[in-house]
Amino acid sequence: MRKAILRALCALLAAALVVCAQAAPALAAGSDDEALARLSGKTAGVMTGTPQEEIIRNRVGDVEVLYFNSLTDLAMALQADKIDFFTLSTVNFNFLAEQYPDLAYIDVALTNYDVGAVFPKSREGESLREQYNEYLKGLSDSGELGRLQEYWLQPRDWESVDIPETGENGVLHMATTNTMKPFSMDLNGRNAGYDIAIAAGFCEAYGYGLQIDNVDFSGMLSGIASGFYDFAAGQISYTAERAESVLFSDAYYTQKMVPLVRGSDFADGEVVRASGSGSQGAASASGQQGGEKAEGQDGSLWASIRRSLLDQDRWKSIVSGLGTTLAITFAGFALANVLGAALCAMSLCRSRAARAAARVYSGLAQGLPIVVVLMVLYYIVFAAAKLNNVLVASIAFGLVYAAYLEQLFEGGIRGVDEGQWEAGLASGLTRRQTFLGIVLPQAARASVTGYFADLISLMKGTAVVGYIAVADLTKAGDVIRSTTYEAYVPLLTVTAVYLIMTGLAIACMELVKRAVARPRRGKAGVAA
Repeated sequence: MRKAILRALCALLAAALVVCAQAAPALAAGSDDEALARLSGKTAGVMTGTPQEEIIRNRVGDVEVLYFNSLTDLAMALQADKIDFFTLSTVNFNFLAEQYPDLAYIDVALTNYDVGAVFPKSREGESLREQYNEYLKGLSDSGELGRLQEYWLQPRDWESVDIPETGENGVLHMATTNTMKPFSMDLNGRNAGYDIAIAAGFCEAYGYGLQIDNVDFSGMLSGIASGFYDFAAGQISYTAERAESVLFSDAYYTQKMVPLVRGSDFADGEVVRASGSGSQGAASASGQQGGEKAEGQDGSLWASIRRSLLDQDRWKSIVSGLGTTLAITFAGFALANVLGAALCAMSLCRSRAARAAARVYSGLAQGLPIVVVLMVLYYIVFAAAKLNNVLVASIAFGLVYAAYLEQLFEGGIRGVDEGQWEAGLASGLTRRQTFLGIVLPQAARASVTGYFADLISLMKGTAVVGYIAVADLTKAGDVIRSTTYEAYVPLLTVTAVYLIMTGLAIACMELVKRAVARPRRGKAGVAA
């Protein structure tokens, strides 16, 4: 009897163990679902050009989505309570949390993405991908790939990557974004990171030189799909949708995507915090990132200024960016003046066809966003020629702002009373002499304010040239923010520089207005 009871108890225990084993995954999934349910109906931040919105909607449910251009912008929005969460790799979290210690993440994998390089869907792209995969296999077999991950994916005092400028097999044109630390970042003014180290090593091994363009994340795949770049890398995740337009290399890292939240909104144990255990290598707030202490966390303004501008001479990138912005501004405005004058002449001539052509051009130029014009010129019109990026930007702004100057010129000329023409012709002047000596000075006086307004508008509009890999003033500030994760000092520095430039332009406008003003005359009619 006792043996029978013992056998029955053993059988019941075994059945219970089987049931528990089968139920464990369901219980874990239920726990995950419960954690994610807290995010449903909230506002999510998504970085432009990434597939994050799709995975958020698939795993979390109905959310409001706001788009941002960088990780720093996402962190700032979360800190300012503009969004409730955003998704990020746990590796990126390790570095971002150094500057934003209130960041935490819910330890639920929304998805796991394979990271690789991408190539155009062409015969050349396929051949280059085969070489890249061959190189990656060699790295994996030798254990070098693991050593690269250990070196680059943890906070440390990194060294620069040696990038071959030339090679016996030519130079490859690579697109990346240096705002995805530690995969692709700016280090002492040079590109560095896990993806960059692999790309540079590949080029050196296969006899290629490497030219790197830093573009917005959303512009990398567009450049590859159009064939403008030979390949791109920089924490690019594989998705089936992307694979329809580009070729992916073999994966050289798999990243776990988790929802990042404000740690202060959650109780202990509900999230992984920046300095807590179980963060899979997350650095503490006092940890090193690229050899630098996270000085900005002590609340000191001077520490933020030093970290953003003085460390590693980052102020030089602001100066360099300012020079690029001014070059595009003046080159683009010079072209706009020439084209605007030609369009004005067409609008004022007697030919109906010329007037119609001028109207069509002005309508198109003013109807298209400057970003669209930049992308079309860079990736399509001048794709084969591969003109200098600054030159392409100058051409784009010249083409667009020519339409605005044409209207300004035409309005100024038509605003001069017809009697001025008649008086000049009646005094024996030719029509050309009348225009240059009487009409044009009056039109110029009436157009000075609008002229400088267009110049200032063009100058501020250059802030979008980062879409085509131009390191202008705004892009320099973005790179500093993405490198240091200092949100405010780089942004305020760029703002101050723009305000100074605008103020100088307004001061020049006042000087020109006084110079072309009508001379005052005394009672006897003699100029005073």
